[in-house]
Amino acid sequence: MNALTTTPTFFDPKLEVGTNGSGVKNGFGYLQVNRNEEMFEIGEVDSPQYRLVRCLFSPSNFHAAKYNSVLQTLERVFHTLQGTSVTVQMQNTQPDPIEITHQMTLVVRRVIKLLEKQEVGKYLKFTWSAENVQMEVVPLAQ
Repeated sequence: MNALTTTPTFFDPKLEVGTNGSGVKNGFGYLQVNRNEEMFEIGEVDSPQYRLVRCLFSPSNFHAAKYNSVLQTLERVFHTLQGTSVTVQMQNTQPDPIEITHQMTLVVRRVIKLLEKQEVGKYLKFTWSAENVQMEVVPLAQ
């Protein structure tokens, strides 16, 4: 038996930035779901996908934070995405508060849809509660 087959995997989600697991710097963010397993690309560190995952990964909101799923307000999540391609259109308009909330919801849901289409999306579960968003990292059944 080799060490790889006898090493157990443990659910221990973490975010990694700037390396693809082999030490190559590339400016992308990755999610590792289980210790001793591969990392899944989320996107460039300034992308809306990575910013959203980082915001909901932990209350600390930085890439080296320990995983602790957090319920964030829609407004907080949206502000994390500001300056990315998905929010540029909204910066030039002054809609009423109801329209702002609607637009924020559309933006956040658009980014979630992008994540769900990626391989990393299999490990992410998003839930909505009124004007809050939460993400859980879930291991796939072995």
